Amino acid sequence: MTADKTAHVLDKFAETLSNAPDLHGVFTAAEAVAQTLIGHRLFTIMRFDAARMVVERVHSSNLEAYPIGGRKPKRDSEWRRHVLEEGKVFIGHNSDDIRWVFDDSELILGLGLHAVLNVPIKSAGRIVGTMNLLDRTAHYRARDAEIGAVIAAQLADVLDVSASASD
Repeated sequence: MTADKTAHVLDKFAETLSNAPDLHGVFTAAEAVAQTLIGHRLFTIMRFDAARMVVERVHSSNLEAYPIGGRKPKRDSEWRRHVLEEGKVFIGHNSDDIRWVFDDSELILGLGLHAVLNVPIKSAGRIVGTMNLLDRTAHYRARDAEIGAVIAAQLADVLDVSASASD
């Protein structure tokens, strides 16, 4: 996709977000634009509670395998430091990367998912969540991380506000 077409899709995404009636509409729009610009077979959004070091699923494209409300403690790891503390995108290219990062790796691999793009969602310098895309082996590249960061940035304030409302 050309840079102009990418910019056009992102502009339409921003317009859709400004008219979304609720969080579900916002997250569904993010899922759709991520599918168009990056591609995925599983898309989730997790809210991050830094005080408890826990992530909670607030959106999922596969509710059977990954229902809303699912929580995962984030033990000390290189991945946690990289994504949840330093706010950097993580790209996992294969099954070994999936096993290295995820406690539920067998479920993920069983769904035929062997690559991951984890994008931190930041608000006012704090990590408030992650946007996660999973697909076939070696699906994600640096350009996908850049586009993912733009999409995730649009989710920051709404995710942060929703966390405050649920506290």
